[in-house]
Amino acid sequence: MSDNFEVTMPGQPPSWNHMYRWTTKTINGKVIRIQVLTDEANLYKSQLSMVARAARPSDFRPQNQVIVAYFMFLGRELDDDNVMKATNDSLAIAIGVNDKKFRSMTMLKEHGHKDPHIVIRLYDADHWYAAVFHA
Repeated sequence: MSDNFEVTMPGQPPSWNHMYRWTTKTINGKVIRIQVLTDEANLYKSQLSMVARAARPSDFRPQNQVIVAYFMFLGRELDDDNVMKATNDSLAIAIGVNDKKFRSMTMLKEHGHKDPHIVIRLYDADHWYAAVFHA
């Protein structure tokens, strides 16, 4: 049984701060303002979901938590958690695990790369903890 796999996503991930735009919507004759995902954020999330689905071993089925280790090679500086939000949402859909079970950590972050990308390693936490703590 596979207890981990890796996803490499090319490009600069969108920042959480720039993922949404305001628009108006009419509901029952009342105009309200709502936030919607930008086209860039939708494209990033759908592409990442496809890449993650393709990389995920068919026997990767964590029962509990998932360790999500980030290696960020960015073009421009971003806050770690701004990268993780959209990415975790997409990964959750791709692997069929609610992202509330994710335990995300930044292992490496650099900026100034001409070819930005992120590498994400996902581990079944039960196996990861046993290996780390020799339980």
